Amino acid sequence: MSREQMRKMAAALATLSLVGLVRADAPPPPPFVVPLFDGKDGRSHAIPMEGFKDPATPSPLKLMDMVMRCYPQQSWFRPELRMEARAGHQTGDSTATTIYDSSTGTTTTTANRYIGLVASIPLYSAIEVNNEREKEAKRRIEVATAVGSFTQALATYAKTARMLSIAKPLERRAQERVITGVAMAAEQVAAMQQVATLEGDLWASRAAITANRLTLVGMCEEGERADTVDRYLQTLLPDDKAMR
Repeated sequence: MSREQMRKMAAALATLSLVGLVRADAPPPPPFVVPLFDGKDGRSHAIPMEGFKDPATPSPLKLMDMVMRCYPQQSWFRPELRMEARAGHQTGDSTATTIYDSSTGTTTTTANRYIGLVASIPLYSAIEVNNEREKEAKRRIEVATAVGSFTQALATYAKTARMLSIAKPLERRAQERVITGVAMAAEQVAAMQQVATLEGDLWASRAAITANRLTLVGMCEEGERADTVDRYLQTLLPDDKAMR
C-alpha cells in the first residue's frame, strides 16, 4: 500500500470517529407516545378506591301517581256533570185556561210559563265503559313503562360511570408503560378502546335519562303540576352538567 493510500484511509477513519462522537453527544429521540382518549395530560393513574354507590331512584308508585294526576284528560271513573238552563211555556187543554168576556166578545187563553235549571249525567253503555277502561289501562301502562325506563337509565348511568372511573386510570398506566418501554403500544390501544366504549355508553345513558324525563313531563298538562313532576325528577338526576 502506498503512502498516499494510507493517508486517505487515516483521514476516513478520523472522519468516522468524529461522526460517532457527534452522534453520541446528540440527545436521544423522544419516546413514542400514544395520546389518551380525552387528550388530557397529567391525569393520575391511581384507581379510585371508593366503592360503587347505588343511584338515586324514584318511588315508582309516587311518580306514577304524580303523572296520572296531571294527565291532560281525567280518568274515566270521575263523574261528569252538565248544567243547563231552560225557559218556556206550556199550552194545551190540560194547562191552558180560557176566559170569555161577554161585554167585548173576546176570548183570552192563558198558559203556564216556567224557568228551570237542569243537571244531567251522561249514561254510558257497556261498550263505552269498556272502551274507557281500555284507554285508562293503556294510559297507566304508558306511564308505568316510562317510570321503569327512567329508573333503568339511572342505574345504567351509575354503573357505566363507575366502570369509566376505573378504566381511565388503567389507560393512563398503560401509557406510562409504553413510554418507559416495558409494554407495547397495543396495550394502551386496547385500554383506549375500552374507555371509548364506556364513554359512548355513558352518553347513551344520558340520552335515555333525558328522553324518559321529557316523556314523563310531557304526559302532564302544561302548568304547575307539570313543573312539580319535573322538579321531582331533577332531584334524582346525577351530578352531571351535561344533564342540567
